[in-house]
Amino acid sequence: MNEYLNYINPLKYFTTDQYSSFWQNLFITTLSGFWARMLVVLFLGLAIWFGIRRERIASGLAFFVIAIFIAYGGGILKLISVMR
Repeated sequence: MNEYLNYINPLKYFTTDQYSSFWQNLFITTLSGFWARMLVVLFLGLAIWFGIRRERIASGLAFFVIAIFIAYGGGILKLISVMR
């Protein structure tokens, strides 16, 4: 299990600055404005569809968490960069 966690650890392949700049660029370009709102609505719709209609709670919860990450991730990332 520990080998698997080391394999998927992104800091093994990137420096901390590269990893941080990747997420900042992602939120600046894709996950802000119109596209962020569209993705949040899409993922919330999928969360409702899978969670209630299809009765797959795990899938619905996963889509809900992704929607929250898209909606609030940019603000959290800005807050973290201000605290540095």
